[in-house]
Amino acid sequence: YHQQTGKKTLLITGNHDNWDFGYLNSIGFDIEHEYRFLMLPGGERLMLMHGDGLKEPRFEFHRPRLHRLLRNPYFVKLFKFVTTPRLGNKVMHSFSAWSRNNDSDDTFDKKHLDKQVFRLLNSDVADIIICGHHHEIRNQSVNQKRYINTGAFFKNSTVCLYTTGSFHLVRWHGAQRIFTPINNESAG
Repeated sequence: YHQQTGKKTLLITGNHDNWDFGYLNSIGFDIEHEYRFLMLPGGERLMLMHGDGLKEPRFEFHRPRLHRLLRNPYFVKLFKFVTTPRLGNKVMHSFSAWSRNNDSDDTFDKKHLDKQVFRLLNSDVADIIICGHHHEIRNQSVNQKRYINTGAFFKNSTVCLYTTGSFHLVRWHGAQRIFTPINNESAG
């Protein structure tokens, strides 16, 4: 999609995306490591974030210690120094698989993110919040505000598409270069 449009695509980094060492920026992405506010044509305030927490204390949405470590530039440099790229990828891939398979608190993580988003919407930080992180599709109204979780692109190629003043959860079909609607947009 990024290549097809020829425009800078905004990419909000996730748990491991800040390990790209500038590559994504060099191929034309607009990289955001924390959050981005956008003002929509209708006057709504849109907040885009990954969903594993935010660095700024004012949001009161703290990242777990492990996520802070993985995003720490000194840890990233040290890890890169002591491993080869192939070994580093293998270690992090194994760690991610182990973490996913042994996460007894996965339900807590999902509920925690949803709770934090609802709290941010109720505190009038934004009118619409779009994030990912727990990989479960959400499209919910909260007191005339909206929470959208795009799900997992790496698994289902799901994205949120904004056209003519509204948001739609869609699936990207790279081979055909098209989007198709997700039938149950209010999943979750």
